[in-house]
Amino acid sequence: MTIGIATRGPGAGLAAWRALLAAELLGRGEIGGFCVFAWRDGVGETRYATTQRGGTSGLTLPDGWAKARHAALISSGPDRPEPLTQFLPGNAGGLVTGHRLPTSPLPDGRPVNLAALAAMAQGRLTQAGLEALLSLGPAMDAGLICLPWSGPVLAANSPRVEGRGDTGRHVMQQGDAACAILYNSITTVRLPGDALAAALGAIAAEVMGLGPAPLAFGQLPDRVPVTPAGHEAVEIDTSGLVTAIHSADPAYFGPKPGITAVYARVPIWQSGRHIGWAASEAFADLRGGVLIARPGLAQRCFLYERTPT
Repeated sequence: MTIGIATRGPGAGLAAWRALLAAELLGRGEIGGFCVFAWRDGVGETRYATTQRGGTSGLTLPDGWAKARHAALISSGPDRPEPLTQFLPGNAGGLVTGHRLPTSPLPDGRPVNLAALAAMAQGRLTQAGLEALLSLGPAMDAGLICLPWSGPVLAANSPRVEGRGDTGRHVMQQGDAACAILYNSITTVRLPGDALAAALGAIAAEVMGLGPAPLAFGQLPDRVPVTPAGHEAVEIDTSGLVTAIHSADPAYFGPKPGITAVYARVPIWQSGRHIGWAASEAFADLRGGVLIARPGLAQRCFLYERTPT
């Protein structure tokens, strides 16, 4: 498994989902396949949505998930062993997600994520205890995030995973709000290791009212014309919706059926102010100089890097 995310606070459901979407937009690797998404509903029940393919775009989510105050997910490439919920168990104590193989067996045969969950339910799991648990098997290939309904969020890798050299970690707790991210094998152009995890965590924190984050979301509308210009620019409104695209590239006005609608590092403008640069790209269909967004929110979204204020 490639990435685990856990969030707690106002809008934690949306916060976790947006953090994963950002990872899909920014990164390359075993992402965009299977996903298990868990959240605690308004009556205290743990709810699940799963998909074998598509990551965020493959999930079918019912009303109420975005406003959940507790959420966690795990995602990687496609077609993983069923039941997918084995990789993100929950009980009266909270939720346990992670990366690599969170179901790895301990020497006594118990899956390490279930052992951590049981200890958390009994109120006796600490950060040191989680690290000790993950050290019981010298070759264990697992990292865990333990999100209790209240109290400290915990995250740790086994010694084997810690030595990989391609991992990232972020743990944030402010009051009762919390976010933890562990990942491996995701590559990006500008954000290596912990920097990517921190960027994803900042996106989640902003959703929960702890922002603003250095990266923000933009979104293509159903249709937007491209205006011929001597410069490149994307204009967005205050909600992040693209209102205009300016380009000198003749490909936007030719017979090409599809194109990069938002190009990497193009300046982003809002209300006459330069507010950032495109940090990821968005693709669209093209008809006579008009961009037509592809179906699904994940297909329409892009990230931009905010200019320092």
